[in-house]
Amino acid sequence: MRWAHVIRSFAQEFIADSGIDSSQVWTMGYSGGAEFITNELNASRRNSWRTGGGSIMVGGGGAEKRIEAPDSIKPIPMF
Repeated sequence: MRWAHVIRSFAQEFIADSGIDSSQVWTMGYSGGAEFITNELNASRRNSWRTGGGSIMVGGGGAEKRIEAPDSIKPIPMF
């Protein structure tokens, strides 16, 4: 997805320019934002822009069918 690439690129630059600790970066999404974080940002290349932190999903993030989380995101705290 093109937007996932855009957001990851922005996050990489913002984190580097701001001196933010990439192990403390959290995302929060509501409804479609939660779905985007779940299925795009956390699903692949997550370590390209953050090395820790987690994600908070509110009122969304659902899937059309039951899926197993990829091993790459299983260690991410999701509350």
